[in-house]
Amino acid sequence: MNTTSSSFVRTAWIFGLIKGIIACLFFVAISEKWVDKGILTTITSSILAIVTIVLPILKIKSEQDNQLTLQQGIKMGLAVAAIGAVLYGIYMYVHITTIDPDYVDTIKKVSEETINGQPNLSNEEKEAQLAMSHKMTSPGLIATFSTLASLFFGFIITMITSAVVKNQSSLA
Repeated sequence: MNTTSSSFVRTAWIFGLIKGIIACLFFVAISEKWVDKGILTTITSSILAIVTIVLPILKIKSEQDNQLTLQQGIKMGLAVAAIGAVLYGIYMYVHITTIDPDYVDTIKKVSEETINGQPNLSNEEKEAQLAMSHKMTSPGLIATFSTLASLFFGFIITMITSAVVKNQSSLA
């Protein structure tokens, strides 16, 4: 393995692990009610996610004499996003199933209160929504959807960053 590819892999793993750990810490802080799940928490979490994807892309660009193709940027960003998302999904599943097994019940109760609080729904519609809600709140699905959402958000950040940071090819 040459220096460039080993540096790429090392950078992806370091920033991916940082991204995953930050996501896990925010999940714990919110689920344990250490912080409110408000706009400030969302903005802070989003900024940190953006930084953990932008910095490795800029790092590989600087390591390559400020030369970066769109493909290289996307490759780095998606590697970081994937590592972080998988770590987050695994931790979330472990947390929901072992550390805080009441987490799913809490989500179900909030969902039931929300659905039952809608006066414009018939009883059959409420029952159908409750049945769907209960199916969607299994620990595996919650962890899977969280992983996919994290990966999708990382993909969007990666595409924007790579498009902005890439070198323009000359037309001459």
